[in-house]
This record gives sequence, C-alpha cells and structure tokens, in this order.
Amino acid sequence: MTNSVTQDLLPCPFCGGPASVGATTTGYIVECNNAACEVNPDAFAKFKHSAIAAWNRRATIPPQPVIAWYREVCDTIDLSRENLPGFDPLVRPVGWKP
Repeated sequence: MTNSVTQDLLPCPFCGGPASVGATTTGYIVECNNAACEVNPDAFAKFKHSAIAAWNRRATIPPQPVIAWYREVCDTIDLSRENLPGFDPLVRPVGWKP
C-alpha cells in the first residue's frame, strides 16, 4: 500500500492519532498511523473520496437527557453473576478445566 498526503482526514476516533490514505489493488484504504492504537480502525472503498468520507463519518452523540437516564438505569440494575437467580459459583460446565 502506498501512502499519500493526508487531506481533510479526521484523527483516529479511538486514539486521536493521525490517519493516512493508501491505494490497494482494489481501491483505497484509510487507516490509523498510530502503532500504539489498540483498535487499528480502517475504512475501505473503491474510490478515494468514498474511503475518506467513510473514515470521517462519526457516530452522533445522544442528547444529555438520554445519557443521564441510561446511567441512572445502569446504576439501579445489578447484573453481577452472584445476583442472578439460580447462579451457583461452584457449578462448572461439563468439560470445564481450571
């Protein structure tokens, strides 16, 4: 893959590192240049402008009331295994080995 000059690329949505566009045999790929990025995201498309558009697309953030409601619901529900009905920490699945 041959890297080209970055043009209007947003930083990596996971680590904030820079991104680059490269040509492949079947299209173009935009990927994070940060070797320490644990996600290694990329966007592939047949056309360069489509790959850049896919990379630059970001999820919308829900309104604050939705986030506050979600946190409140999560705080009131205890989903730890010990609180599930019928959970026995001593029962192991068939074939389980430590």
